Amino acid sequence: MPKVWNQKPSCRINIDVNSHGQPIKDNASIVTHVLGTISRSCKYCPIYLPWIKVSGEEKQEMLKHLRTKFVNPEHADTWMLKSIGNKVSNWRARLKNKYWNSSKSFKKQVKSRPQEMQRDHWKLLVTYWNNERIKELSQKIKKIGPERNLLNKMYI
Repeated sequence: MPKVWNQKPSCRINIDVNSHGQPIKDNASIVTHVLGTISRSCKYCPIYLPWIKVSGEEKQEMLKHLRTKFVNPEHADTWMLKSIGNKVSNWRARLKNKYWNSSKSFKKQVKSRPQEMQRDHWKLLVTYWNNERIKELSQKIKKIGPERNLLNKMYI
């Protein structure tokens, strides 16, 4: 997405949205890709926090940054934040499946850091996954089945 990240502030991309605030038409995929980039950026979005615990101030900062790249109706804000939250959850799940092993020592878990993650953020994420309360919640959510997506977004 260098095309978007390196654009001048005066060259914002117009986006059209439907009644739900979802991007449609030509630039929809660009918006979606940028939201994915933000969700994986520890600068804007702390991966080691459940989305529900990310402060309103941090979420507003993400929207403010998006407005430097896109011209979009304000009713798109809710959808964009929801999309970023889903992308954060999905990315965290992929990282956990690929890099985290509960049978390893904490030190080895921290060493298995993916290259795209900052060391301190990875350590916080591994600490989060090793929290007994989070492990219990994770087990409960796995047992629930299809309804787990709702609980997952609420707690993890």
